[in-house]
Amino acid sequence: MNDAHSQVLSSTRLETSSRHIPPNRDPLLLALAARIICPLWLRQRGQVHSVHLSPEAEQLLLTLRQDRVMVCSNHPSYEAPIWFAVGARLGIPLCFMANREFFDRPVEGWLIRRVGAYSVARGQRDREAAESTIRLLTNGGNWVVMFPEGENHHMHSVVAPFLPGAARLGLQALARLDAASEPVYLLPVAARYYYTTDMRARMRTALSGLERELDMAPVAGWQARLLRIADRVISASESHYRLTPLAEDNLRTRLVRLREQILTHAVVCLGIQPASNGKPLLARIRRLLTEADISLAERRESRSAWQRRVSLQRSRQVKGVRSHLKWLLAWYAVDDMLEVPPQSVEDFMDVVERLERGVYGRSRYWARRAVELQVGRPIDLRLWLDTYHTAPVHAIDAVTWELENAVRGLLTASAHLMTPLPEQR
Repeated sequence: MNDAHSQVLSSTRLETSSRHIPPNRDPLLLALAARIICPLWLRQRGQVHSVHLSPEAEQLLLTLRQDRVMVCSNHPSYEAPIWFAVGARLGIPLCFMANREFFDRPVEGWLIRRVGAYSVARGQRDREAAESTIRLLTNGGNWVVMFPEGENHHMHSVVAPFLPGAARLGLQALARLDAASEPVYLLPVAARYYYTTDMRARMRTALSGLERELDMAPVAGWQARLLRIADRVISASESHYRLTPLAEDNLRTRLVRLREQILTHAVVCLGIQPASNGKPLLARIRRLLTEADISLAERRESRSAWQRRVSLQRSRQVKGVRSHLKWLLAWYAVDDMLEVPPQSVEDFMDVVERLERGVYGRSRYWARRAVELQVGRPIDLRLWLDTYHTAPVHAIDAVTWELENAVRGLLTASAHLMTPLPEQR
């Protein structure tokens, strides 16, 4: 359920062509998923063995239970099942957007729909998904969970710039209610992940495995080993794009140059106009990912066998471009750590996970983790309704900024849960 909310609002040229799938909640399956399926899935996929919610945060959620609420969470990894389980435990019905292709998988699609998911067509202007979200809020009785970062980036101490979808849909729902006595709240929340066991042996194992795979001799120091491995991984990508680093270049400079080369290649491959270099990097990556999704959706809509054969090679090319763009997105959050190496075990292992994905094509979480959910002060959108009527863009941007800063503040406030990087012995 990664970037579904952003796709609803993306200004693209392709309208929704797939049938929209609304939620179809099954009370029996909801109870089974909350007690068994979600906890098992979280343990197996994310090594998440416990979820903590303070009594004060729990009381706030219960106080808002009868209101119209959009939960707006950071999105490093597995927040959707975490919030589903919390909602089921507290008796709060939650609905989530999920990418349309998930529903084409027989078991997964059947299951997620019956626990509250509804579809959004990725890379398309999905008016039906937007309307479903507004209708859920205006009808009441269900909360909606959104992830305004748009993509899960697997860097658990980072909050990426928020997209405006949550603010826009919330204000649209409030405007439709057209009654000052009917509040719609955006609820900022942050999930802080942290390891619950001594990680030194696992850190040594992870680094040694990467060094063997890359034919490197180990050196002393956690951070020195990590940066040498990162250097080798970036070098491999530079070779693929025929880039030669200069002697005075540091890792960050090389990564910036590599990114521009990948972005230029993606623009040429997708046949679109290049974005202004003045635009933020994340916005440029998001735009190209959306264009790639549009291109792939157009291929899926080809009707004749001849059209499908002709488009197959093109689809493979676009998938390759999308894979490289996802690599860029994964490394987007690593920038600062190439300048100032990670100071906590959690940040260190997040970078290791990025490197493993680049070297092995897969990654893992190495040990048991816990999650602390931080809940902030609800944003009452009624305070912005008059501004929205007269200056909608200003209101949406202001609410998005307020929401992003609230989530970032919650995540910063929970930094004490992280484990300082130990001395290597």
